[in-house]
Amino acid sequence: IMSRPWTPAQIAQFTYLAYTNSVLEVIPIRTVLQGNAFVNYNPDHGKNQALNTAWQFVN
Repeated sequence: IMSRPWTPAQIAQFTYLAYTNSVLEVIPIRTVLQGNAFVNYNPDHGKNQALNTAWQFVN
């Protein structure tokens, strides 16, 4: 297994991040920390509802 952390340029391009462990619903990620820098994301982004709807359809 190889780990490749996101670069600051990649993080800046994201508009929304979420996590699922295949058991729980989609969980939005609010903040990404990298050293002294951080990026905040809006957990109420419209994509959250779309992902939850898709998740419920699959399960």
